[in-house]
Amino acid sequence: MIISSINLFFEYEKRFRAVFLDKNYIGDPGHWSTPLHVFQHFMLTRSHSYARFILMQPIRCLERTLRSIASPQNYLFSIADLATILPGHDRNAITQIASRAIAAGFLLRACQGLYLLADTPRAGFELFHIAAKLRAGFFNYLSQETVLSDTGIISQIPVNRVTIMTSGRSAQIPCGSFGTIEFTHTKRDLVSLSSRLVYDGQRRMLCAPVDIAWEDLKAAHRNLHLVDKEALVDYLAR
Repeated sequence: MIISSINLFFEYEKRFRAVFLDKNYIGDPGHWSTPLHVFQHFMLTRSHSYARFILMQPIRCLERTLRSIASPQNYLFSIADLATILPGHDRNAITQIASRAIAAGFLLRACQGLYLLADTPRAGFELFHIAAKLRAGFFNYLSQETVLSDTGIISQIPVNRVTIMTSGRSAQIPCGSFGTIEFTHTKRDLVSLSSRLVYDGQRRMLCAPVDIAWEDLKAAHRNLHLVDKEALVDYLAR
């Protein structure tokens, strides 16, 4: 029975990948808001064997499903995402399963509550993607030291650290080997500001121009001694 349940799970998973993966399928927002929700609904409405399988083999189910749906565009998974894959488990159980998956070597913790497959190829933009995923419900944009170092106005490039303005609360988020994310709350008029921001496709975040990054740096009372004032004046004069 267990073998047949596992085989049935794998067969339905292949069908899910062929039909739904990489498609922006939107239906009832309560059930179809993400590919993971589509997967859960697809499986539970077709076989009670799947429910038995995920309860008895949660680690294997988690790894198999994550490997099936992970892609360069979608490789970070929250506790809520894992819970969608493993219905019937509460948040504490999901956290324990994630810890066991980390110990097993196939899962890696990006930061508290956010995970990725351990063998996910690194492209150098993971810290930005983690930030975007963490604050997906807020207005965020790259600014301050990150922007000024990109343009050479700050001589010392922050190592494994990104500075982000956000409509959410200020916080510093340690992300292990990926680095640190620094969120700074902004009271700017985000509606008028949005037209000045440019979307960075590789980092998957909005990015401030130099003049706004400089204003944000001063408004937050940051250390200004690393700023090359001559380079700043020259850049703004362009």
